[in-house]
Amino acid sequence: MIERMESITKRWPDSFGPHLLSISIDPKWDTPERLNTWAKEKDIPLERWTLATGEEKNIRDLCEGTFRLAMGRGMDEGGDILHSPRFVLVDWDGNIRGMFDGLDDAGHEALDEALRILISHSQHLPESRSPQLSSHG
Repeated sequence: MIERMESITKRWPDSFGPHLLSISIDPKWDTPERLNTWAKEKDIPLERWTLATGEEKNIRDLCEGTFRLAMGRGMDEGGDILHSPRFVLVDWDGNIRGMFDGLDDAGHEALDEALRILISHSQHLPESRSPQLSSHG
């Protein structure tokens, strides 16, 4: 998922691109310190990409309740936690504008088209309001 999100930052220039949000689904492991260290190691552009964590209940409520995304309960034998591969496009007012398969090229093409439309509409808004892209993962 992270590699696919990185591809979004490469397809969209800094001044026009979306802001990405990755929400950890393993808050016991993904502390803010670990996320910051990982971001530095991976050269994640934190000015365009927020790495978030929090209490498991709040993360689950957001993922399953607000975004309607699957989230497993515990790790499998490989150390992975089941979660949705979808990207959720959220506009500057917090409205969900679409869900896109983050692992599928067609999903990325559809996301890019939705971003083009959303950004074209945002040109009529104050600068402080900009489109946001969030991803569960």
